[in-house]
Amino acid sequence: MSFLAVVPLDYKILEGETDESVIKFFRKKLSNDENALRYFIDFKDFTSAWSATNNQRKMKQSLKAGLLNQMITTFIRLDDKSLRSIFEEVSDAGDMLCVHLSPRAMPLLINAHLCDGGFMRPLPVELLKPFRSVYTAKLFERLVRFHDTGKLVMTIDTIQDITGCKSADFSTIRRDVIKKAEAELLKYGLLEQPFEIKAHKSGRKVTKVEIYFKLTQKVTPPANEYKEFVGNDEEFYEPELQQA
Repeated sequence: MSFLAVVPLDYKILEGETDESVIKFFRKKLSNDENALRYFIDFKDFTSAWSATNNQRKMKQSLKAGLLNQMITTFIRLDDKSLRSIFEEVSDAGDMLCVHLSPRAMPLLINAHLCDGGFMRPLPVELLKPFRSVYTAKLFERLVRFHDTGKLVMTIDTIQDITGCKSADFSTIRRDVIKKAEAELLKYGLLEQPFEIKAHKSGRKVTKVEIYFKLTQKVTPPANEYKEFVGNDEEFYEPELQQA
C-alpha cells in the first residue's frame, strides 16, 4: 500500500460528504472516463533492493506475480463481518503495474488528513528506495501518517500486523524493528533525532508502545510550499458533485 502515499487523494470538495455521496462521485467520474481511477506503479520501486541478485530476470518475474496476487486481494476491514476491496483490477504493464482503485474504497482512501488514522501527506517513492529493512519501510509509512503529531502509539499486535514481525516479545521488536528503523532513518537524513520510546505494561508484559519522533524537511517540507494547493480537480468536478 505504500504507493498510495504518492497517489493524489486530496479532494476538498468531498470533505463532510457521506460515504454513498463519495462513491457516487467517483462512479460518475468513471462513467465519464473509465480510467479515472487508474494508476501506474513503477515496478523498479519494488526491485531496487534486489539489484545485486544474480538472476534478476527470474526474481523480477517471481516478485511481479506475487505482487499482483497480493494486491488484488488487498482489503480494508470495516468491522468484524465486513471487508472492502481496494482494487477492482491489477495488471502487468511491462515495467509498470497498472491498478484500478475501486470507487467503493474511495471514502476510506481520500482526505486521509481528516482521518483518525493520521495525516498522510504525499511521500516521494524515492524516500522508500534505500531501506535495507522491510520493517523500516513499513514503520516509516506509519510515522509519515502521524508526522503532524510527532507521536506514534501502537499495541504490540499492531506493530506485528504493520511490519510482519513474527515476534511478540518487546525486547525483540525494540531491537529488530524500532531501533533498526531509527538507525536507517537517521542515516538517510529522514529523522532529526533518535526516537523517544515509552513502553506500557499490562502486568509484566509490554502491550503498548509510544514513539516520539520528528521527521526532517525531506519528508515534511514547510507548509507554505503547499499553501496554493486546493485539491484535485476541484474546479472541474465541483458542478458534477452538485448534480450527483
